[in-house]
Amino acid sequence: MKIVICIKPIRSDLVNISLRQLDTYLINPYDLYALERVLELKRQLDCEVVCVSMGAKGAACVLTRAYAMGVDKAILLNDSVFSGADTVATSYALAKAIGMIEYVGFVVFGGRSIDGETGQVVYGVSDLLQLRCISDIERIIDVKDGQITAECNVGTENVILRAGYPLALAFSNFSLEYSGVSLLALKRARNKEIIYWGASDINAAPEKCGIAGSKTRVLEIKNDIDKKNSIVATGTVKEKAEQILNILGWAAHPQPKPSSRT
Repeated sequence: MKIVICIKPIRSDLVNISLRQLDTYLINPYDLYALERVLELKRQLDCEVVCVSMGAKGAACVLTRAYAMGVDKAILLNDSVFSGADTVATSYALAKAIGMIEYVGFVVFGGRSIDGETGQVVYGVSDLLQLRCISDIERIIDVKDGQITAECNVGTENVILRAGYPLALAFSNFSLEYSGVSLLALKRARNKEIIYWGASDINAAPEKCGIAGSKTRVLEIKNDIDKKNSIVATGTVKEKAEQILNILGWAAHPQPKPSSRT
């Protein structure tokens, strides 16, 4: 059996969290958590873990880290026709790639990405592959006799679900640290093959990929965040405190002078 884990590369200059390394891209934290859970399953089952990602060639560094963590095979969907894909076109490309892999028991995702926050791809892929989907998974309880038992968060409570596979799975939590990745593991991972697939390799129709296959259009990107001018408080401690209070609109009221007696 094979477990396919889909990970999204996130540009490291867009975030400021502990995952940030010298690499241009990092693994989306929700996908990283899902990958950790998949590798736990690998230790329990006789299975092969295949990591699938889509992005620029520079995004291969996330697959190198996935190798260092313990995946068996890494595939990067890289083709100019994939550029500009929304969730619909992304789901299509991933589904076509996963369809090329034999003996898949689970297709696993993080619940969402920290840049898009749509959480739609798992449902798009499971629909195209005609897989049942369990989402919002908190933890895997057991996998045996062709069935998986998982604890899932549904609204305000947790429920236990059991289903036979093949299945699509989506985990709800995220991780901010690469666990168990040593320098030696990274060095060995850099020598492992990353498989590059284009649209023709997965028999994908170009008109369904990238911008051409997207149902949404980005008309404009605008940064509405204004940079504030810094204000430096100077003087004595009392004077600095008064300046800060004035900025906050909490100006100190003058204390009444003590009354004098005649």
